[in-house]
Amino acid sequence: FNDQSVYVVRRDILYALDRDDGKHQLFTVDKDTDLTDYGFGLEFAPSCTPVADNDYLFVCIGERLVRYVVPDFRLAQKLQAELGQTAKKKGSPQPIRQWSFNAFDNLSLRPIVNLETLVLTTDGGTVYMIDKDNPREDIAVVYGKFQTEGPVISPPAYDKSIMYIPCADYYLYALDTYGNKLLWRFAGQAPIVETPRATDADVFVKVSKGGIFRVDRATGEARWASKDAVKFLATNQKFVYALDSVGNMLIVDYLRGKTMAAWDARNWIVSIGNDLTDRIYLASHDGQILCLRNKDNVKPLVVKTFEVPKSKDKDGKKKADEIPPKVEPPKVEPPKVEPPKVEAPKVEPPKVEAPKVDDKAPKKDDKAPPKGEDKAPKKDDKGPPKGDDKAPKGPDNGGKDQARAEPSFIRLQTPLCRVGDGQPWWCWSPSSAFPWRCRSAIC
Repeated sequence: FNDQSVYVVRRDILYALDRDDGKHQLFTVDKDTDLTDYGFGLEFAPSCTPVADNDYLFVCIGERLVRYVVPDFRLAQKLQAELGQTAKKKGSPQPIRQWSFNAFDNLSLRPIVNLETLVLTTDGGTVYMIDKDNPREDIAVVYGKFQTEGPVISPPAYDKSIMYIPCADYYLYALDTYGNKLLWRFAGQAPIVETPRATDADVFVKVSKGGIFRVDRATGEARWASKDAVKFLATNQKFVYALDSVGNMLIVDYLRGKTMAAWDARNWIVSIGNDLTDRIYLASHDGQILCLRNKDNVKPLVVKTFEVPKSKDKDGKKKADEIPPKVEPPKVEPPKVEPPKVEAPKVEPPKVEAPKVDDKAPKKDDKAPPKGEDKAPKKDDKGPPKGDDKAPKGPDNGGKDQARAEPSFIRLQTPLCRVGDGQPWWCWSPSSAFPWRCRSAIC
């Protein structure tokens, strides 16, 4: 079913009933007799219950899955009402067959439509994720595939994008259809052959000859197990309601899993597991339907929510205001790698110390030489003793001695003295390169 119609199959004939008043929406009119023929003929009798949304109808026939385009029946009825009897004689719009997908295995389990994904499970345990809104009309687009380790007997349950697949290999598989990956699997004590019930917080799993397990939906860990319960009815996050093997309704504590009370419900032999709200639905053969609730919950308590699909325009495209803008990833520029700076070794020029010049004036007690004594010695002065490199020169030799080095005045232990003819006394020592005047008249 979808928002407008409920689809019913009898053998190979498909019927569409209006959800508001139950009238036939799918029919044809014989041109010769003007008789109305209700229904739409399929290729073969379906192997399981068909599923539909507002755009497409999916029918499993043996090993093949066929997609049909569903017309807008209510819009067609408005047009027929405006045009009168002429339009009614033409009949209703008919479904249009598009692509078919071969699974190469028997398809006896009802497919599941979840937003833009169609999940198809074969009897052998192969799970296909198919793009439901594939625009191509000749081929199906399969973007994911998963294989269990055993056969699958009952249809999977789902909440949001996660499918919970019961399997005869003692495992319950939690499969993320968006990421196409296995989140976790729960190991039961026996084969799991019945469809689990999934809420936003938990998954209630019926294990053959093992009772009902409350499994955490996020981690796959078992919280508790009730061996007496055999069928899940509803929950309100305070209590869990279930049936036992005799037909009594059990009231089980939500946190501990302990049976708090039991009520005889054997007269209502038809029961429906409700994983959407906290309401309990029972029915009997005499046409009576019974709805039960907790006395504290006047309004239905929603325990399972759905993602709302994005609306589309008449052409089947998403509305512009609902399409998120394209977000371009930030441009990441590679870091600039500068070459290492190689500094040339600093070569310092050798320090050349200027010769020290003693500018000290002679002491006051130094006697000034008499006039004419500051002249250089005459050429006929005898030179220094043998072994000496240079002869002593007077202080008035043009300043050459001062430019070479500073005069050294050293007190000698054994001075070498000589007397020039008519000249002052001069002293010379091997440790001094220059002669100097003697301070006394007698050395």
